[in-house]
Amino acid sequence: MRPVTTWIEDLPADAWQRLSAGDGAKGPRLHDWAHLPYNGAAKGFACALLVRRSIAKPGETTVYLTHAPQGTALADLARAAGTQWAIESLFEQAKGEVGLDHYEVRSWVGWHRHVTLSMLALAYLAVVRRNAEQGAVGGCGPGKPPSRPVAAHGSRGQAAHRDPRQPKATQARCRPAMVHLATTPPATRQARPLAPANTGALR
Repeated sequence: MRPVTTWIEDLPADAWQRLSAGDGAKGPRLHDWAHLPYNGAAKGFACALLVRRSIAKPGETTVYLTHAPQGTALADLARAAGTQWAIESLFEQAKGEVGLDHYEVRSWVGWHRHVTLSMLALAYLAVVRRNAEQGAVGGCGPGKPPSRPVAAHGSRGQAAHRDPRQPKATQARCRPAMVHLATTPPATRQARPLAPANTGALR
């Protein structure tokens, strides 16, 4: 078997194309890319080695194994490979904010549940942040103080006190689409007396 490095060394100069792997903090992330097809793909697909070469340091290369539909352009493969940075960033964010790696399980089912709930929590936070940036949560925006509606019920079912000088609160114009809040206050439960058969047992 030939090492991958020898395949890359045998590539002609015209096999490389300068393409962007997506926009970064300083603009398009340009690299030189090459495509080496090989056999073994499923029907309707094509396998290949996708090689990324640094422009500043041509000796530094990264190789990706691709399995894409036949006819997929090299530019599309390069953009797909460029999502690696976004995925790694999301994993680091999930580990720090929702405890993606804080699990002690002994089964695949337990691990799968933990990871699923962690990613769901991260998705919820992303929706809340996006709405907050657009001024949709509580009607807040840049430079505007947060406004929250006065609760229609207080402790033990009593109405919450409101300053008469305070304008009447209105319902928020927009809420995160992933969460639906209750529209009615919880009812106050009446205490139930013990049954006659149980009163003697407590004495």
